[in-house]
Amino acid sequence: MKKFMDQAREYVEKQDEQVDRGMEKAGGMLNERTGGRYKKQVDRGVDMMKSRTGEGDRNR
Repeated sequence: MKKFMDQAREYVEKQDEQVDRGMEKAGGMLNERTGGRYKKQVDRGVDMMKSRTGEGDRNR
């Protein structure tokens, strides 16, 4: 399991922009499906996830 997690982290770091776009898209879809009722929470979650990938995790 550790090897898999290390590979996943490596992929995310190499593909930071694509991962960030995917998270933005998923957050947008979630907001659309919930009618925007949880927009603040979804946006906060997306921002938090983006801060933990690629360049973001090294800037903390």
